[in-house]
Amino acid sequence: RGRCEGAAGRERDESPVGEKGVAVAGDKGARIEKARQLAESGEFTQAIDAWRQLLDGIPNNDANVYNTIGDLCLKSKATPDAIDAYSKAARCYLQDGFHLKAVALYKKILKLDPNRAEVYTLLGDLNVVRGLMNNAVADYLSGAKTYLKIGKAMNALTLFRKITRADPQNTDMRLRVAELCLKENLTEEA
Repeated sequence: RGRCEGAAGRERDESPVGEKGVAVAGDKGARIEKARQLAESGEFTQAIDAWRQLLDGIPNNDANVYNTIGDLCLKSKATPDAIDAYSKAARCYLQDGFHLKAVALYKKILKLDPNRAEVYTLLGDLNVVRGLMNNAVADYLSGAKTYLKIGKAMNALTLFRKITRADPQNTDMRLRVAELCLKENLTEEA
C-alpha cells in the first residue's frame, strides 16, 4: 500500500493509533463530527482547521480528508488552497492506485484554474496508463498550448513529444515538434 493508504485502506471509523500505540477511535470520531458540524454551520475556516488536525493523527494521509478540505476552501472562497488540497488528494489516490478518482480531482482543479499546464500533463500521463490515447493527446495538447502562452516553449516541446509517442501517426505533431526545435535552436533534434 502507498503512503496515502488511508483513503481506501481504512474505514473512517477504524481506530488510528496514538503516540504510545493506544487506539484513539473515540477521539477521532468526535473530531470528525465536530469538523462536520462546523462545516454545516457555515464556519468553514474552523472546519478546515479541524479537518487539517485530523490529518495530523492519520499516519498515512487520507485523500478523502484532503478532498473535504478542498471543498471547504472553495466554500470559503480560498481557491488556491482548494487547488492545493485537491492536488494532495489526487496524489494520494494515485499512490493508492485509484486513477479515476485522481482524474476527477484533476478535472476539478482545471475547472477552477484552466491555466494549470502541469495538471493537463498529469491527466495526459494518466490517460496513457489507462490506454486512452485520444484523451491523452487532447490533454497534452491543452497543456502544450498553455505552456506556449506563458512562454515555456521547452515544456510545450516535451508535451508535443509525448503526443508523438502516444500517436506516432500524427504527422502534424511531428512537424510542430520540428518547427519548435528549430525555433529553440535545437537543430539536431529537428
